[in-house]
Amino acid sequence: MKRINLKKIVSIIAGALLMVSVVIPAVGKAGTRTTSCYKGSALMWSNDYVTFSYNGKSVTSSYAYQDGGAIFPLTMSLKGIKMVSKTTTQRSYQGRYLGGGGIPIPWGNANLISQTKTMQTWVCSNASWTANWVG
Repeated sequence: MKRINLKKIVSIIAGALLMVSVVIPAVGKAGTRTTSCYKGSALMWSNDYVTFSYNGKSVTSSYAYQDGGAIFPLTMSLKGIKMVSKTTTQRSYQGRYLGGGGIPIPWGNANLISQTKTMQTWVCSNASWTANWVG
């Protein structure tokens, strides 16, 4: 039975991969993505969306919108989403929400407790993104 030299096979494969990576230049991919950062449950929820276009070197366009809701007697108020930072390679959006719970009165809902939260989303020129609550 003939012995197989694994070190030699690995070095040949590594050399071939290196040659392929040198011959094929990296090409910046372009496209469009939509992010979604959801927080909540069946009773109260919020969601920030950011749609952005990229080309590998820059974020070429972006826009954002938010969605949310609550089941009575809970409340969820959308307080708007806006761009807070813009560079060639990255953009950042913050969406604010006011969630609460209370009792019904003839003029609406009287919140016994309420809390304002801010969700931040960062989008990048390489198609990556991240989002989380900041306050």
